[in-house]
Amino acid sequence: MGLKDKIKQELHYMKLGAKVLPKISGQKVKGFVTAKWAEFKENAREQAQIESEARKAEKQAYREETIKQAILTGQAKARRKAASQGGMLDELAEIGKRMGGEDNIGFSSKQEMNASEFVFSGLPKKRKEEEA
Repeated sequence: MGLKDKIKQELHYMKLGAKVLPKISGQKVKGFVTAKWAEFKENAREQAQIESEARKAEKQAYREETIKQAILTGQAKARRKAASQGGMLDELAEIGKRMGGEDNIGFSSKQEMNASEFVFSGLPKKRKEEEA
């Protein structure tokens, strides 16, 4: 086979390839694009699911942190309120003052008595003190 025959044979194969090539390459490209599109959709679905889970976790963490902060704020507010009002004993003393309690509990304000005298006034006195 000479050079001329080889060139004719190669041209013949080229012509056959040119007729078949677009169909085969089109099918391969279509298959490749279809596979890539399915892969892209699957990745997008997985990414959306991951983002959804992250948002849920973030909301839950925010809710828990808000509850913790509300508890701490409430406790601090209660402490400030208790400190400014002075507690239960101060409240009882205030109620007693409002009632004008000195006359109501048995001694008047004219009679000045300190706490120790008031406490020990009901006890029997020693004989030496009585004689003096």
